[in-house]
Amino acid sequence: MTHPQPILPGQQSLPDGVDHRITRGTVDAHMLGSPPILLLRPMAYRLLDQARQEIERDNCQFAVVIAQAACELGTEDAINEVMSQREVDYLTDAVLDMCGTVSLANPQLRKLFKALTGADPAAEPWWPAWMDARKMRHEVAHGGRTVTRDQALACVDAATKFIAHVSEKVAIVRMTT
Repeated sequence: MTHPQPILPGQQSLPDGVDHRITRGTVDAHMLGSPPILLLRPMAYRLLDQARQEIERDNCQFAVVIAQAACELGTEDAINEVMSQREVDYLTDAVLDMCGTVSLANPQLRKLFKALTGADPAAEPWWPAWMDARKMRHEVAHGGRTVTRDQALACVDAATKFIAHVSEKVAIVRMTT
């Protein structure tokens, strides 16, 4: 029995016979149509896990900052993916530069996301809590605001719902293009 060759750092592709898709933070590899043999969680989800760990360590301020960083990374990955799926990925850098942020709190970026996915996250029931969490992150990062455990948990919950929504919309685009 032979063992598959490992993917080495810097290696550009998997061994022959392996269909794969690589995006920042994820690898999904299939052996000729079989179930995935390797699936790494996207970085946004790993950051949410880290935020939860920071709450357990009583680092609630840090948890709030990490949760919002997860949202921004998830947004950037989503925009990259849906623009690629829509075959306009050559515009991604220019569009993100014009928006000046990777936050869907930005009306221009949110409008782009809606045009690409058909979904407006601002219409979702979790949106006000997510906006409150963004405000809290700003106050923590720029004003040293203290955060209780319950506030940090609410921020991580809002971020989790945000990332789940964005990920779901990307998955729908993937299936329909």
